[in-house]
Amino acid sequence: MQNEELMPKRLGRTTIYESEHVCLYSDRVAQPSGQITENYYQIHYPKKAVAIVIFDEEDNILLIQNRRYTVGRLEWEVPAGRIEYGESNEDAAKREAIEETGCKSELEEKMIWQ
Repeated sequence: MQNEELMPKRLGRTTIYESEHVCLYSDRVAQPSGQITENYYQIHYPKKAVAIVIFDEEDNILLIQNRRYTVGRLEWEVPAGRIEYGESNEDAAKREAIEETGCKSELEEKMIWQ
């Protein structure tokens, strides 16, 4: 069996909501087993974003607290945010670190992009 045969395949798409910030779709998907999933919901964020994991000298991770309306509480998170137009991934990560934590990071360690 080839790799394409192991992957689910979208058969159709219904747009539920689209904006410049977030899109929600309901896909009809054929699973590799042959089963059809009628409502496979997909959230898509059209703008790229970065998240940065900052370690101190003792390998502790720097976290921030954000008030999240959707869950109705404070959540612990790594600093993250959108990449501005014309901004590199590295510059966006540095900017978000400063904006959200006040921490200047030299990004000396590996950076991984997806």
